[in-house]
Amino acid sequence: MLKHFYKPSHWLCLLLPMLYVTQNLAQTDPITSLAETLKTNVVAISASIDGVEERGFGFITAEQNGQLYIATAAHVVKGYFQDKVADRIRVKFFNDSNWIEAKCIHYWKNEDLALLESPRPIALQWQPNCIDLNTGTSRKVRFIGINGGEPRWVDPGLDGNIFSDDEFKLEFSINTIRPGTSGAPLLTERGIVGMITQDEGAISVALKLTQIKYLFSTLEQPYYFALKSSNSDLSPSVPVQEYPFQMIMIEGGTFMMGCNQKKRSECFGDEVQAFIQKLNTKTGKKYRLPTEAEWEYAARGGNKSKGYKYSGSNTLDEVAWYFSNSGGAPRPVGLKKPNELGLYDMSGNVWEWCQDLYTGYPDTPQINPLGGASGFDHVHRGGSWVSDSQFCRVSHRYYDTPDRHYGNLGFRLAL
Repeated sequence: MLKHFYKPSHWLCLLLPMLYVTQNLAQTDPITSLAETLKTNVVAISASIDGVEERGFGFITAEQNGQLYIATAAHVVKGYFQDKVADRIRVKFFNDSNWIEAKCIHYWKNEDLALLESPRPIALQWQPNCIDLNTGTSRKVRFIGINGGEPRWVDPGLDGNIFSDDEFKLEFSINTIRPGTSGAPLLTERGIVGMITQDEGAISVALKLTQIKYLFSTLEQPYYFALKSSNSDLSPSVPVQEYPFQMIMIEGGTFMMGCNQKKRSECFGDEVQAFIQKLNTKTGKKYRLPTEAEWEYAARGGNKSKGYKYSGSNTLDEVAWYFSNSGGAPRPVGLKKPNELGLYDMSGNVWEWCQDLYTGYPDTPQINPLGGASGFDHVHRGGSWVSDSQFCRVSHRYYDTPDRHYGNLGFRLAL
């Protein structure tokens, strides 16, 4: 009997192991596996604005009474200048050939964030436990969704990296990202960490999920991970005062402003007053915002300073409500330890406006230094309940235009 043997060519011998390795990687790589799971959470979006179609993506955040609530970039449904209202908004779900009518129920212009409402397809099964509220630079990220004629739910296959992480946004780089991806979720190996607002490829931007969580929690709308925490278990550690605030006299002195040389590895490069007017009219006082120098001097403990990293301690949990312990909400003042001067919550809880315009300071010694003489941005200091620990250091500086209104931004009075 003549036996026939088949000897595969070299390319086939190579191809089979390559296919095995590729499949094996897809099974073991956590971001790839998660991306495959979360495709049902991601929707393609088409919005008609003055006859021009805008394309983008979004992701499901909640479900109630047969309605889905979807986060997307505001410019996808309102245009890049966000001064138009879409004539029609439609969404398409993964493995569904039909477009479904949707509507925009709220948007935040400054953050480029919109909340959509859409009927839930009967067969849709989406995943509610898919969040990652911990960020940080150098973390690997990917995204789901890309436009090219027809929208595609793809895991682009190449990891990117976060290279900048501030309180509200992430800057990252993924070479496969393309215009039309705005509103898509940005993923780590643990879950959705942000929403893409700028899809420029080499340098792209995502709104952090912590900020989306806060903004959505201010609405009376369902949101699966933005439920307001109950404060019923909190018992104040200090007596509730009869008056809404108390002034503390701070003796003068000197200090080294900003981040010192010993902690250089932790340092960053640069280290609204209608209520006050009404208060002064009512009380006859002359309350004001503190200058940045006054704020930092007080936060450091004044002439009683022990040189702590945070206001009153080197252990942040002792003195501050911040991202890791706040439970997703600001807390009443005075539940943590005070600093050396008896001042509470100068680290964490809410950012605090200062009088100064944001600018750099000279290296030479200054007496009662003030900020710049011109500009738009004012300083705020101290970090907040949605901040990571690095933003709660007494040396950290941040800024914004004075027309910004956030639930994590407040002020402290000086006299």
